[in-house]
Amino acid sequence: IFWGDPHIETLDKKKFTFNGWGEYTLVSLETTNASFYLQARTSRAEKANGNLTDATIFSAFAAKDKLGSNVQVELNERKDGLIIYAKSSEDMPTVVDYTRDFADMTKVFDVQDEYISLSRDDASKTLTAVFSNGISFNVSVGVRMLSVSVVLPTVFKGRTKGLLGNFDGNPDNDFMFENGTILSPNISERQIFGYGQTWELNAMKSVFIYPLGKNHSDFHNRTFVPKFLDEANVEKVTNAKKICGEDNQECIFDLVFTENEAVANNTRRLEAEASTGRAEIANQIPTITGNSTVYARVGQNVSVRANASDDGPITYKLLYNTANATFKVETDNSTTISFILKNDDPVYVSLTAEDEFKVQSPALTLDISICSGCTDHGVCDFTQQRAENRSMPTFKYAVCICNPYWQGDNCETDFKGCASTPCSLLRNCTDNPADIHAILNRAFNCSACPKGYTDGVLDPSKCIDINECLEGISDCDQDCNNTYGGYICTCKYGYTYNISQHKCIN
Repeated sequence: IFWGDPHIETLDKKKFTFNGWGEYTLVSLETTNASFYLQARTSRAEKANGNLTDATIFSAFAAKDKLGSNVQVELNERKDGLIIYAKSSEDMPTVVDYTRDFADMTKVFDVQDEYISLSRDDASKTLTAVFSNGISFNVSVGVRMLSVSVVLPTVFKGRTKGLLGNFDGNPDNDFMFENGTILSPNISERQIFGYGQTWELNAMKSVFIYPLGKNHSDFHNRTFVPKFLDEANVEKVTNAKKICGEDNQECIFDLVFTENEAVANNTRRLEAEASTGRAEIANQIPTITGNSTVYARVGQNVSVRANASDDGPITYKLLYNTANATFKVETDNSTTISFILKNDDPVYVSLTAEDEFKVQSPALTLDISICSGCTDHGVCDFTQQRAENRSMPTFKYAVCICNPYWQGDNCETDFKGCASTPCSLLRNCTDNPADIHAILNRAFNCSACPKGYTDGVLDPSKCIDINECLEGISDCDQDCNNTYGGYICTCKYGYTYNISQHKCIN
């Protein structure tokens, strides 16, 4: 964390003031899978009357990651707003100027892609930039200067170099040169200045984008030496302590050397915000666990137990609740969500845990599978879901396994025995109601078989051909040939069949 008139707090919470004039490495991170560079530009600070002081302020920041994503933020000429440039990745070489979009408070500023995201907090007019590696920083305008905070995921602990230290949890070894040499944590301000100058950028390492006609050297002044508080006029320091407080070294420094109480007050405010920011950064994000799979039936109470974990007090909140669900916090700080579904229309229930910093856990969204009741003619199989237009990813309809003689999504209709046209020979088919179906063990009745057939005993859907010739019931006086549903009479050689007399005539 660092702010304004260059007062720096390292990633391990070591505070110091550095008033170099140039461009400097704040964070240099290089691992096998990631790289990230955050750099700062400083300029001369001004007194309230407009004259230059012997201190500097942050006037620009630039960041770049391994994918070539680049974000640069500058203080505008009026020193009251941000100039913002960004490039998504090396594959997208165009640098986009987002300055006007960010300044337009009538519209939402939200730039999102797979490499970087940029957003604006409307209340503070703060820019937040987030890279794909999880590193983020916030930039806002103070009193004619920029203020910044940066957050690195803990996976990068011990991997950083630069003015923000090595991020290993030990603030006493943060004054480390690029070659690994470590200075005492209690060196003088003049020695801190000498240390800070070792992190000045050269043209090869700079990730800044320079305006037309200017280059790296135009933003450096190695001859500049600032004033140091431990060498300052004692009377000025004493008076500043009365305004800033004995322990606020950053505010005292700014008041002594800028002679601008507004700048000092801004620094005091930013230090307080940084203190809050430190607590928020150290804060553990709440987690919430529970069985999110819910098997529900219309008209029956549903209860789900959930438990949240955090390093401080938490509050449960229902984010989305179209089921009119309620929750009760138990003595062990778990919670029980309860609701009753009045019908089978889709509902959505989502629970979160919020800590004292208003940080919320990832939501626990209930995955509801509802049983329609199967009209009391079957049972629900929650392991299967039926096709239903109303289904949602978190609300599905269980399949009904219908009792014999019933069918339909909800087993709402008796079995349609005639649906498959089971009666042979185009006979009429009549459905048997479920109760008759149960008694006869038959879903349908067929009309009588036509002449020449007899009803099937084992399978009434079929008709069995009568062999009139074999049974001797034909009217043939000579030869008889059986056919399906009838027979044909034929005569021996020398005879002709008389149809009207049904006889063979010589």
